[in-house]
Amino acid sequence: MIDMKNFFIHIAIFVFAVSVSLSSSAQDGTVQLQFSATEVQGKVYLDWTMNLGQTCNGIDITRSTDGLNFSPIGNIAGICGSSFESVSYFFVDESPVPNQVNYYRLTLGNLGPSQTLSVEVIDLEGAGYQVRPNPIVDNARVYFDNDRSAEHRFTLFSENGKSLLTGNTRRDFFEINATGLAEGIYIFRIETADGSEKASGRVVVAR
Repeated sequence: MIDMKNFFIHIAIFVFAVSVSLSSSAQDGTVQLQFSATEVQGKVYLDWTMNLGQTCNGIDITRSTDGLNFSPIGNIAGICGSSFESVSYFFVDESPVPNQVNYYRLTLGNLGPSQTLSVEVIDLEGAGYQVRPNPIVDNARVYFDNDRSAEHRFTLFSENGKSLLTGNTRRDFFEINATGLAEGIYIFRIETADGSEKASGRVVVAR
């Protein structure tokens, strides 16, 4: 025989758990998701997971360059999420705005907006590198192609060839702190671990 008292207790616990998951929003009204954005070779890969109990009618993927005004760039139609399990989704922005910070936000039907993520997309413009900003006043980054996270070495030279700054990284950029450099033109070189040249160019320090 079913113990009706325990039966209703378990039903009440289940309903409570679902209602808690459905209402999992931050104080600013955004829906909290496992949401990530990653830039790879000029494309931005978005993936997110809706928790058990989070359901909505359609998902709009939106993008902005100022963090305020968002426009749709994609849509997933139909019922999303599940009352019984977590559900993951994936979207690729093939054409993010280059050389700017791109902001991404999901509109989850009746649930409302997700948190906002930001990704800076750097266009190497065929030169194999980009310096931002250039001219440099205080600090800058030299971006280059390093999609395999291989170790590279950076050297900054004066115009007469004197080595001034060096550094190693497995990231896709080097930091330049120009606060101790005089105004003028400088030459940089990026090398692979075996000493082969990856990129080279000039930067301007302005005061």
